[in-house]
Amino acid sequence: SALKSMASTNKNGIKCPQDISSDASLPLYGKYFSDTNLIVGIRHPVLWFQSFYNFRVNNVPWRIMPASEKLLKGCIGGSQGVCGWRGNFHDFLYKLGKTKAGKFDQQQNQQQQQQKYEEYLDDMEDIQ
Repeated sequence: SALKSMASTNKNGIKCPQDISSDASLPLYGKYFSDTNLIVGIRHPVLWFQSFYNFRVNNVPWRIMPASEKLLKGCIGGSQGVCGWRGNFHDFLYKLGKTKAGKFDQQQNQQQQQQKYEEYLDDMEDIQ
């Protein structure tokens, strides 16, 4: 039927900025929607922050947003998910294999390398 044919050609989607920043979302996409193509749109981080902040202010008027200056780093109570940390797209794109390691991963890697080096030095002392 025409309806069945149309249903097979229609594309559906969602736009949810939280999905690539959430550790829970990506594995669920893989489990339940393994044939789905993921399209990631990126905005300038400052314009993204401004737009997201204004969206929350205008669309959730019954909740008072903290001043934007208080949200430039990590998320705080009442921020409704708006904070500068979430504009650090590089680290989230790393999870998708689209960028080199983010700052956290680089620090963790450096710590692991330092630990291996210290273990090596301890082993060398034991041999001598």
